[in-house]
Amino acid sequence: MSNLTACQTIAQWVAEFDLDHVPVAARTAAMQSWVDVLGCMVGGQTIETVGKIRNLALNEYGAGPCRIAGMDHTTSATGAALTNGAAAHALDYDDTSYAGVVHASATIAAAVLAASDHADTDGRTVFTAFIAGSEAEYAFGRAASNQIFMDGWWTTSVFGGLGAAAGASKALGLNTEQTALAISHALCRASGLRIANGTEAKFVGNGQVAALGITSAQFGEAGISAPLDALEGVNGMAHLIKRSPLEISQLDDLGKHWSILDPGVYLKPYPACSASHAAAEATSELLHENDLGPDDIYAIEVDVPQIVIDSLVYDVPNRVPQGQFSLPFILACVIMDRGFTVARAGPDALADSAVRALIPKISMHHDPGLTAKSEAGEIGPECARVRIRTVDGSTIERFNSEAVGAPKKPMSDVQVNNKFHELATAAGHGGRANAWLQRIRNIVNLQRCRDLWQDEG
Repeated sequence: MSNLTACQTIAQWVAEFDLDHVPVAARTAAMQSWVDVLGCMVGGQTIETVGKIRNLALNEYGAGPCRIAGMDHTTSATGAALTNGAAAHALDYDDTSYAGVVHASATIAAAVLAASDHADTDGRTVFTAFIAGSEAEYAFGRAASNQIFMDGWWTTSVFGGLGAAAGASKALGLNTEQTALAISHALCRASGLRIANGTEAKFVGNGQVAALGITSAQFGEAGISAPLDALEGVNGMAHLIKRSPLEISQLDDLGKHWSILDPGVYLKPYPACSASHAAAEATSELLHENDLGPDDIYAIEVDVPQIVIDSLVYDVPNRVPQGQFSLPFILACVIMDRGFTVARAGPDALADSAVRALIPKISMHHDPGLTAKSEAGEIGPECARVRIRTVDGSTIERFNSEAVGAPKKPMSDVQVNNKFHELATAAGHGGRANAWLQRIRNIVNLQRCRDLWQDEG
């Protein structure tokens, strides 16, 4: 590292960053994440709790120039970031990265959209800020390793404020000094517990982190002091996170190592924790290939590595957020529909007697061999071996290293576009989806970010 602190190193890179600096492959990957997360942001507005957050934001923050995604409402930058950040993660359909195990896109997109609406910037600025914030957060995640997540911290909250603050600072046009202060303010507020998984506090926290990015950028812009050695200083984060030492030197790779390409970003084909996806895909394939329905299933046994066991902790979910972390529930829905869509992500599926009847037939088991191979990088970290036992006594089996959407099996443009349409339609905006999608994919040529959600004509 240079004689700059970690906050200053990140800030200098963010402030000087330009979209022309991004290799084509990284820019293409970023566009996929951009389209994906904005679809999730629209779809998530349908969740009842997001509606409550939206009402609270409108009442608390009042009128403003910042749009709530897919809605006619506008409010302040903080209120919009809070609402959109929660909506983007409410379905657990947004992307994730193994660089820190974070849902970076959801928080950063919400923060940079709000900041760009507030500053009335063009679309190129907002997309540039999205990439800058994402790479800053992913670099932080790589420097910290995934041990923090395994120790029980909700890393999207721990790391996310830095990414949201960096992105918002870029969108607001802050200089290096102001951006460094913004990042420090966000780090000083870093927190988050993984125990929130399975409750609404998880996606509410996503919104809070996006809002933190806005307020931190505003503090930086105002020149409010903060410790610029918040990462590596005495009592800084590196000293407080004992089991996962921060390799601060990795921050020097910003702009050289593109985390959006390596380790890459996981775009989800199913609205649930990514730990369920390999099993869900393998189950769906086996059902299709063998023409099996609910009445044909005697039992399904799934062997998984330890990280999947640690993630999917609900056998019989009683609330919608628990269903996102329940392999028996997800696979029961797959059996019913040969897939798992947004239509099954709400309370109706939890109450469906046919789904509930299938849940006891599905079990998940730790396989130490899969754990060892996944930790060694020989197979996907959230792999699964699925065995379906049928009522006629036969057994069919499939191992799946990772599902479509994982970095090594990326979604196509068509698949990402179809997912956007699915989410927009579920939110009652099917007629608007094509116009929105065209504008979102053409964001760098949009003269005003505020026009992103406008109707045609």
